[in-house]
Amino acid sequence: MAKVKTIVLLANSGASAVNEIERESMELYRLGYVNYSSYLMGMGNLCIHEMLSSAIAGDVASLNANISNCTALASQYGERIKYALTILNISRHNIEELNETLMNQFKAHGLGTTEAMLCWVRIYGNLSSVIDSEINSILNGTVTPPTAINAVNNYFISLNSSIQSIVTGCLNITTPGPGRYIPMIGVSQGQPQVTPIGLELSTSGYIELLLLVNNPTQANLYINGFGLGGLKCSFNNELTLNANSQGTLVITLYPTNNAVMGIAKLTTYSGVTGSQKTMFTCAGSQTFMVGTYYMGYLMLTNNEELQFQIRATDSTIPFNW
Repeated sequence: MAKVKTIVLLANSGASAVNEIERESMELYRLGYVNYSSYLMGMGNLCIHEMLSSAIAGDVASLNANISNCTALASQYGERIKYALTILNISRHNIEELNETLMNQFKAHGLGTTEAMLCWVRIYGNLSSVIDSEINSILNGTVTPPTAINAVNNYFISLNSSIQSIVTGCLNITTPGPGRYIPMIGVSQGQPQVTPIGLELSTSGYIELLLLVNNPTQANLYINGFGLGGLKCSFNNELTLNANSQGTLVITLYPTNNAVMGIAKLTTYSGVTGSQKTMFTCAGSQTFMVGTYYMGYLMLTNNEELQFQIRATDSTIPFNW
C-alpha cells in the first residue's frame, strides 16, 4: 500500500515540480544564461533520482521531503527568473530613452547619426556589463531582486544625468560637462576597426550577424569575406567602405544540409547613405549555441583581418546584449 501511495505522489506532485524546473531551465537557456540553465537541469535530474529512490523504497515521508525540496527549488528560480525579466524589460525601455537623448544631443552639436552610433557603441559595453552583472547576482542569490533593480535604475539615472560628459568624451572635447565621467570602450581613431553589435540565432534556422565597421583612414577598405568560429566565408563581390566613413554590415547565414551560404549588406555613412549587397558561400562548420562566445574576423583584399568576439543570443528575447 505504501508503494502505491508513493507512486501516486510521484506521478502528481513530483512530476509537477520536475516539469517546472525543466521549463525554468529552458527559459534560462533562451535568455543566454547557459551555466545557470545547466545547473538547474542537473538539479532537476537529481530530484528525479531522489524521488524515484524514495518511491521504489515505499518511503512516503522521504518522498514528501524530496518533493518539497524540488518544489522549493522551482519556486526559488521561478522568482529569480521573473525579476531577471523585469530588469531586461526596464533596461529595454531605458535604453530606448537614453539612445533618443544621445541622438538629440549630437543633433544639438550639429552632428548626425554616424557620430551618435559610434558614441553609443563606446558606452554600450559597460552598460550591458552592468545589466548582466545584476542579473547574475539575482540568479546566484547574492543580492535581493529589489537591490539589483535599484542598482540598474540608478545606473541609468547616472547615465542620463551625465549625458553631456558622455558626448564630451565621444567628441574628444577637453571641457568637462556636468555629472560624473562614465568610462567608455574606446574606438580606434587611426586604424580600421570592427565592433560587434549582435549575433542572433533564429528559430527559423538562419543566423544574423550585425557589425559596425569604422574606417578613419584615407584609403578605401575592400571587404571580401569573413570568418566566424569554424566558418570561413567568401563574398561573391567585394564590399567597399570609403575612406573616413563608417558602415553597418548585416550578414545573414542560411545553413543547409550540405553548405552554409547567405547575403551580406553593407550600409555606409559618409555624408550620403548608401548600401551594397553580395551573396557568399562558406567552408568549414560551426555549431552555434545561445550564450556562447565566438571569435570572428572580416577579411580585406590586402590580406589583413579585422578581428572581433561576439556572444550568440536568441532573437526571440525582448532585449539582446
